[in-house]
This record gives sequence, structure tokens and C-alpha cells, in this order.
Amino acid sequence: MGKLYISTRLGTAGTELDEVQFTAPFKLTSPFYLGTTAEIMIMQASAGLLRGDEHELEIMISPCTSAVIAEQSYTKIFKTDDGYASKHIKISVGENAVLYYLPCPSIPFAGSSFRSITEIELAPGSKLMFWDILAGGRVGMGELFKFRKYLSSVRVRLDGKLVYADSSRLIPSEHMLSSIGCFEGHTHMGTAYFYGFENDFKFKEANDILSAFTHPAEGILVRALSCSGDKLTEYFRSLLPRSNILPNI
Repeated sequence: MGKLYISTRLGTAGTELDEVQFTAPFKLTSPFYLGTTAEIMIMQASAGLLRGDEHELEIMISPCTSAVIAEQSYTKIFKTDDGYASKHIKISVGENAVLYYLPCPSIPFAGSSFRSITEIELAPGSKLMFWDILAGGRVGMGELFKFRKYLSSVRVRLDGKLVYADSSRLIPSEHMLSSIGCFEGHTHMGTAYFYGFENDFKFKEANDILSAFTHPAEGILVRALSCSGDKLTEYFRSLLPRSNILPNI
């Protein structure tokens, strides 16, 4: 089991790392700084997730701090046979704190099974930008929709109240994922959730991307389909044109 824990604090010059704990395969870069915002990169020493791997990440963004948390590379989910790999993420964003959580897309290989749970707790006055992008497989290797199972659950709570919930249950043997209501002929699917950025958010369409947005109980949700994970990350980033802190990573 790989574990990672990150917490922030407010220092004299802005956001600082307060406590960091991790076990293999996780590693963490020293923060870069964008003004008073800390930019943190999560790295992994392993090539990807194998059968039986369980990753647990906990991120605590303290009140009045600001952080960008990204990943070094795509998450590869290798063949798990009759087992599975899993990831459990817990995020807390304190009052008047800001978090851009921008993980790289996930790529499930042929024969893989994966379970993911993401739990996010927001405080009043906080801001969050979070995206989740899934490739349908190693397209260039002829492995589109060749994985066994991909199960994902996201829950966002504001001051303890559930304001957004999303569950994905993708099993190619049970449903044609290329059909209407799923990937619709595309190879990549992404969702992005924005809270507290209503004044910065500007929805727009883009070439080669099918997208739409809606308003859950709180915040803004965008769903998009494309044939490129990189295009989806660029597209989601472009929806905050008035944000002067979002890095080009």
C-alpha cells in the first residue's frame, strides 16, 4: 500500500508545506511558487498500478493558503487478471483557501480493473478546481475499451453537506462504451468541477471537443469528450481565462 499525506500552512511569504509523509512509490518535489501559491508535483517511482496496489492520498489545505497540486505523468493501470488496483483520495480545503487539484489522465490497460474513491470537503469561502480524465485504453496499441472494469466515485461536501456526487461504472463486457451516453465515438472522457470560481469561469466550445456544463447544488460541473487527454487538460484550463494563478502544467 502506498500512502501520501500533505498539509499546508500560512507562512510569512505565503503558502508553505506544513507536514509531508509518504511511502513508496510516492515522491514529492520541493514546491515552486506562483506568487504566494505553492505548486506541488506528485511523482511515483513505479511504472503504474499493478494488481493488489492500493494508493491512499490525503491532502489538507489549511485556511487562507493556496496550492496547485499536479502529477508528473499519466496514471497507468496494468493488467490485474482477476484482481484489481485501487486509489482512495481525501481532500480538505479550509476557509478562504484555494486548491487546484489537477491529476494527469488515467490509462487502463487491457485486462485491468480499477476502483477509485475521491472525497472532498470544502469550507465556506474556499475555492476548488478539480478534474478527472480517463483514456479508454492504450489506443495506439489497439486496446480501446479492453479493460475489465473501471469504477469511480466522487463526493464533494460543503461544510459537511453533500453538494456534488458522481459515480462511473464502466464495464466494456456489459455495455458498448463507444455508444451514445458514453464515449460517443471518442477515446477520452473528462469531468471538471469548479467551486468558488463563478466570477472567473467562462464556458466555451472548442474544436474536436464535445462539452457541456451544468450547475449542481453548488459549483459548476463540465463534462467533455475528446480523442486526446492533453486537449482535455488544455480545454479545462481555458475555462478560467481570468484566473492569473493557474499554471500551464
